[in-house]
Amino acid sequence: MQPMQRYSCMPCGTELRRDQDNCPECGSTSRSIAVEVTASINLETELRTQARHGEPGKVKPHSRGYSELLWNHDRQRVERRVMVIDHENDYYLQEWRDRATDEVVWRKDGPLSDPNLHGASARRPREASSEQRDADEPRSEGIGRKQRRGQDGPA
Repeated sequence: MQPMQRYSCMPCGTELRRDQDNCPECGSTSRSIAVEVTASINLETELRTQARHGEPGKVKPHSRGYSELLWNHDRQRVERRVMVIDHENDYYLQEWRDRATDEVVWRKDGPLSDPNLHGASARRPREASSEQRDADEPRSEGIGRKQRRGQDGPA
């Protein structure tokens, strides 16, 4: 970045070229030099918000919002991801924005209750924990879990 310099005559204020020795208006050799340096700073921050009806710790938030810089593997660059998850209004939004232009490059929004909106991981059935499976199976005295399934004992 090159600083911008302005030369002017001190007594009368006439703007001068750098190579001028005398002011063409008043003939003075006194001059002032003004140097202007401009710079810009781009602050990139992360913002997270939550909304709830009630006290924190007692009531879960019904709405969450995120704005963050993340690496996008598909486009191989850092982009801004904006997400809104609103349980109260059954709304989901995810959009990816170009950092330089703030243009939306990818967007998905719709009902939060729609499992097709969130990808394969949201539609995958959850596996029950081993404790839950044990609780669901009938108990018999003296018979272990493997034997009930016919894996280890007499048939």
